[in-house]
Amino acid sequence: MGETLFPDTIEMDTVDLDEETLEEIDWWTQSKMEESGYNADLGIMVVDNEFVVPLKDAYVRTCVAYGDSVNGECDSSDLVCAGTGGETYGYGSQMWGRLETAMMRDDQQNGECPVGCTEFSGWWNDLFESKGLPRDRFCTVTASTGVTAVYYVDEDGLKHNTCVGFSEGAVDNCDNSELVCSGISDGYVTYGNPNDIAESLVVAYDSVSDEESQAFMHPQCPQCCGCN
Repeated sequence: MGETLFPDTIEMDTVDLDEETLEEIDWWTQSKMEESGYNADLGIMVVDNEFVVPLKDAYVRTCVAYGDSVNGECDSSDLVCAGTGGETYGYGSQMWGRLETAMMRDDQQNGECPVGCTEFSGWWNDLFESKGLPRDRFCTVTASTGVTAVYYVDEDGLKHNTCVGFSEGAVDNCDNSELVCSGISDGYVTYGNPNDIAESLVVAYDSVSDEESQAFMHPQCPQCCGCN
């Protein structure tokens, strides 16, 4: 198979247990986090101004920014910034709010991560649930070309490419050489309306594959050599 825009699976973004890389949260920020419910026994640390949470023999990146200056400028193109307008680090209480949200996901990544797998809104999750799909298990990854695919996050935090294309624009043209496109408009292949996309995800979710890497992948995925 040639190079594709979307890998079959995406593992959690981890860093090794390296004392030279890991930093502790400063005492003032941690005190404000604790006032908002953070338990220091969780052992959250910092790497390159990003909170990381311990998992077995490594730490997992959360995509939540850390800084010891409330109004310090934060790189929102790479991390989720908790402060004013999403452009500053914010208070410890605000950072903890973003962290707590991240830790609710099995991949430990905040769903608003600008370089990660973006969570769906409550409206979309209501639609998925109405189709018999699980809530809060799907997210979207956008390639450098601007094309977007839906991924499924399993209980181990592994993200699986469903190969189902996604756009908020139902009649936007869809590249069916890379994705399963769910709609047709005026003779052109499109992403389809929300119901169409949800129906394609049902097929992907119910798919059975002998290869773990292709679990949850739509059987008509053009990337998948063994599917038809």
